[in-house]
Amino acid sequence: GRGYTVFVRYMIPITPFLCLTAAVAVVEGARVLIRRSRRAGHIVMAVLVILVALPSIRRVIAFDRLIAQTDTRVVAANWLDMHVGPTDWVCEIPAAILHPVWGRPEGLHIGRFDGQRGLFVSDKDEAVTSSWVVIAKSPLAVYTTIPEGLMPIVESQYSRVATFRATVAGERPDAFDQQDMFFVPYADFTARERPGPDIDIYRRRVEQ
Repeated sequence: GRGYTVFVRYMIPITPFLCLTAAVAVVEGARVLIRRSRRAGHIVMAVLVILVALPSIRRVIAFDRLIAQTDTRVVAANWLDMHVGPTDWVCEIPAAILHPVWGRPEGLHIGRFDGQRGLFVSDKDEAVTSSWVVIAKSPLAVYTTIPEGLMPIVESQYSRVATFRATVAGERPDAFDQQDMFFVPYADFTARERPGPDIDIYRRRVEQ
């Protein structure tokens, strides 16, 4: 069917044509200068090529370095799978952020937070007592909004036991495609160490 969502990555096939356009512009500009001075024209062409290519080269290297790192969701899921008991419930916010339905380990009990009722529920919408709470945060507000009423419950009944950071500083929301659940900015990678959202894992306190 027809949709109205347009991701930034849909423009990737256009990139080669933009590169060709830039190349034509550089060559034509150099030809004008060569008519006046052949030596100066060649020098200017070399400088223009470097100036045009350098920003892209830097971004490609930075992106390749970043995308080669393990996503925080994978790191957090591996840690959690080693600590969760066979009967423990794990509630993830947003829902299934670490354990999508497809590929989920057998026997793992994954729930979510029902903001309207103010409690944790299973996939069948039944109330559960969650032993673990996973909260993901990122500049992608649509995908990592913390439901109202969640944090008072977490702060009063749970203790943070693990943190997995994707960043070393704050990031601008406009550096991301807000429609796309792609946890990597499209520009300015200086604050980021790996793909994924920042993740906090909380464990329910043992009642004395």
